[in-house]
Amino acid sequence: GDPSDNAIWCSLVLAAAEDFDYLSTVDSLEPDPKSHRQAMKHPRLKPFWLKAEDGEMSGLWDRGCLRKVHKSDLSAAERQHIFRSKFHYKIKRSGRTGKVTKCKARVVVLGNHMTQGEDYLDAFAPVPRATAGRIVMALAAGGRRTIHSLDITQAFIQSEWQYLPEGNPSRIFITPPDGVDEEPGVVYEVLKPLYGIPNSARALHFTLDNFMKSQGFVAAGFEDSVWVCEPNDIYSSQLIVSAHIDDLLVSCADLPTLNKFKAAFLARFDGTDDGQLTEYLGCEVIIDAAGNLTLRQSAYAERILRTYDAWDLHSV
Repeated sequence: GDPSDNAIWCSLVLAAAEDFDYLSTVDSLEPDPKSHRQAMKHPRLKPFWLKAEDGEMSGLWDRGCLRKVHKSDLSAAERQHIFRSKFHYKIKRSGRTGKVTKCKARVVVLGNHMTQGEDYLDAFAPVPRATAGRIVMALAAGGRRTIHSLDITQAFIQSEWQYLPEGNPSRIFITPPDGVDEEPGVVYEVLKPLYGIPNSARALHFTLDNFMKSQGFVAAGFEDSVWVCEPNDIYSSQLIVSAHIDDLLVSCADLPTLNKFKAAFLARFDGTDDGQLTEYLGCEVIIDAAGNLTLRQSAYAERILRTYDAWDLHSV
């Protein structure tokens, strides 16, 4: 049909969805689309995927991550560093209920075609093991410490290659992802780390590490992505921070100190303050009035059982 009619239909669906929790009615077993074409064929989620794509591209432009260039303006050597990109689609679910909460789209570079030594130098990025997260939670529960969570929006593109100790060897260009209308011959120069580029996670880690050190933190001896700050001129109480890519745990015995750190962090990184920890990496986190903390994956277990038609099975 007419593209304008299609846009009107999508806007009406999104406006109606705001009147009630529309996404929660979507089948919890709904698979993630594998391509833009597949996402656009979904009868119920197409408007949400379009909104997610538009939000992702707007974020990249607003944060100065991309710059338009024409292939004809690039040298032969620079054209060797043009890589394909695509949207990666993910249906986000609540760790507590298992219901769909968000449709998320990310521009991803096909970094598997990049060459180490030419397009990047090192790809290693420390990520805390699950044990580290449980240790931070255990310290919070045992020490009657408050534990909150923060989420960084479009985390990779808020990091900087300049903090990589080895630097970045060359300019990188990408083709527009399917679903983005662009003039023929136009490619995008990547000015900040993107998902799919091998050293993007590494750049995020060193960007976070630089900020943490500026606040008086030091890396914990058992994990490079867990930082501890003893009382200093900035913070009056000990803080513990664990970062799993874009998900942060912040623990402190003094709530005003914790809030002061969150304000400083969100002044540097665009993100959301999720308040007291309720979910972490797909697990439901329950904190009772006494400060006891319980981890549970009942929603995930139910989804797995339903996926393999085992939800209604009974013991014999």
